[in-house]
Amino acid sequence: MKKISLLSIIISLVTLLAIVGCQPEEEDNDTSPTDENGTEVSEETSDVVIIGGGGAGMAAAVSAAEEGAEVVLIEKMPAIGGNTIISAGAYNAADPERQAEQGIEDSVDFHFEQTYEGGDEQGDEELVRTLVENSLDTKHWLEELGLEFEDEIDSVIGAMHERTHYPVAPSGTGYISVLEDTANELGVDIELETKAKQLIVEDDEVTGVIAEKDEDEIHYMAEDGVILATGGFSKNIEMRTEYDPELEEDIPSSNQPSATGEGILMAEEIGAELTNMDQIQILPIANEHGGLEGSTTINIENVVFVNQQGRRFVHEDARRDVLADAVFEQEGGYYYLINDSQIIEEENEYGESIDELIDAGSVKKGETLEELAREIDVPEEEFVETIENFNEAVEAREDEEFEREVFSNKIEEGPFYASIRYPSVHHTMGGVSINTDTQIISQEGDPIPGLYAAGEVTGNIHGTNRLGGNAIPDTMVFGRIAGQTVAGMEEGDEVLTGVGQGYGGNIEVEVHITDDEITQVEVIEHNETDRVSDPALEKIPYEIVKQNSTEDVDTVSGATDTSAGILEAVEDALE
Repeated sequence: MKKISLLSIIISLVTLLAIVGCQPEEEDNDTSPTDENGTEVSEETSDVVIIGGGGAGMAAAVSAAEEGAEVVLIEKMPAIGGNTIISAGAYNAADPERQAEQGIEDSVDFHFEQTYEGGDEQGDEELVRTLVENSLDTKHWLEELGLEFEDEIDSVIGAMHERTHYPVAPSGTGYISVLEDTANELGVDIELETKAKQLIVEDDEVTGVIAEKDEDEIHYMAEDGVILATGGFSKNIEMRTEYDPELEEDIPSSNQPSATGEGILMAEEIGAELTNMDQIQILPIANEHGGLEGSTTINIENVVFVNQQGRRFVHEDARRDVLADAVFEQEGGYYYLINDSQIIEEENEYGESIDELIDAGSVKKGETLEELAREIDVPEEEFVETIENFNEAVEAREDEEFEREVFSNKIEEGPFYASIRYPSVHHTMGGVSINTDTQIISQEGDPIPGLYAAGEVTGNIHGTNRLGGNAIPDTMVFGRIAGQTVAGMEEGDEVLTGVGQGYGGNIEVEVHITDDEITQVEVIEHNETDRVSDPALEKIPYEIVKQNSTEDVDTVSGATDTSAGILEAVEDALE
């Protein structure tokens, strides 16, 4: 046997100890995220994390990605779309130039007045102003993304004025389609069937969200901020009852099953202020299951509402809460929406044809008013008299009985149609409080660092009642602002200010530049005449951005001084 010397053993031991000593020491405090059981979980980091893939979330995702941000959007449902995709697609925006072609007078200020007063002045004035002043510009943004709108401007039920724009695509599919296509082109990571569970707060700042997917926990971390776009709580009976105990539990909802309010609760857990939670809107034009399908129309220009006695019972252009209260007072809690062949389109707002609706039994048809009365089992004489009285009001442009103000055509050309309609829980006006930068406000009144919100999850815009047609511009305007705000200004961007002389004095503008391209022109101060100047204030900034120049932009007829003042201000900014 070969002998091993003591010296060899010592050398070997020293060498071994040296090798061991060179190995990296294990950390005593592992910083990898773990779940409540101590099991390590995966973590993904991006610039912006968005919770919710409805209209607001998708608008935020696209606008943030347009700013160059890396965006992750998580959606708990198997598909994106939220309530936007099943909506009728109604989009309110004052567009005086196009409205004038139909003989409609409107302005941004009038839209503000109706929205603010329509919510009993309980909404935040600055937020309402932000909504109405950005609705048309955001509509143009959607058009630039590829969304096509109908030429005719209507008045959806509860809008209170003819300023409702509809996409060519049925329901709300067009909005989601163009936003999804753009999001994919911009590299937005959309994670479906991924449910947010809890916001992550580090040093008083929201830095991410804990989510669950396929029973696995994932931490989505955000370098710049988290945007809540989780919608309202119309489908959460427990929350509805808690905040409005008088609201009956068996009233159906028009909303998606996903409208259960988790985003509101998650924000409340970390100290967010909630407001107007008891304000829950009932839509008075649903089918018996709560959805909006199954009617000839959801607009009110050419329709009347009659009860089982064949009589009108409300002015049809009223606020939605007024209409709903009136419906609840009728025998059976329903009514018939009556119109004639003059306004029947090949398809309604949901792509349903009149023949399909008649075959399904949701719409009744009569060649004469008397025949229609028999079809819906109301007294013939009273029904015919009701329609005749309405036609006289249309001709006189005065409704002495109910003081209706929105008129178009008489109901006089057969065949005639009736759709049976019921109330449905449609919109929860309450939610988290935000400021005009979409930052969520704490219970102490300060912005919560890193946390933003847009869409129905917010609660201080509409007050006690939301105008019909204001929901989608709400989601798109504030979703877009949220994305831009969180993504922030990228290197190479700049904001320039300039002043020009308008009809009423100085006009001050901000011109946003990205890579030598004009991306936004915003009139931030002016003293122009209301309504007269509105077409120029809306169109000129849009055309400057479109042309990336002031040279080929024509002034607006009737507002030439305002137009020239804006152009001068932009040129001053660019010098």
